[in-house]
Amino acid sequence: MKTMMAAAATGALLVVTQLCRGADPLDSWTLQRIGNNNYFTSVAFGGGQFVVTGFDTNLTSFLLTSTDGVNWTPGNSGTTNILNDVTYGQGQFVAVGDHGTIIHSPDGTNWTEAISGTTNLLTTVAYGNDQFIAAGFRSILYSGLSSSAVQDQRAGGTELPDSGVHGLCELGDADKHRPYR
Repeated sequence: MKTMMAAAATGALLVVTQLCRGADPLDSWTLQRIGNNNYFTSVAFGGGQFVVTGFDTNLTSFLLTSTDGVNWTPGNSGTTNILNDVTYGQGQFVAVGDHGTIIHSPDGTNWTEAISGTTNLLTTVAYGNDQFIAAGFRSILYSGLSSSAVQDQRAGGTELPDSGVHGLCELGDADKHRPYR
């Protein structure tokens, strides 16, 4: 709980009032341990469901789902490749990962693989402006939900530098996508 103090002086009388409010939900977090040596890479919420991606010490990928953020159910992504990020938009979860992996699901439980056209590492995915954007090592990929194909967008018509891409800076027309630096 956060406390604020307010004071006012009238003549020789000093009035001090304590203003209080309920605890902010972000003030307190509860640790949950799931498994022994799991590394969680991302979390998304949509359609009344949380989806978490991650991998274990054997580099085996996994998904977890939950409707309340407390009770988690293992899912089956259909891939053994590590999943690095997941997002939700327009009624679909989309997850990306190693070796150009892109999978999507309407419910976070039943997943379908999409053809990315790359074998490069994909590190992040976002939804906006009616399209999904995935980025990673040397490429930015984009897909509209009306299109089943994922298209490869190279910055300036050339391959991106070897340092890769670790985020996005704008969503809009496909020819405007540029790597975050």
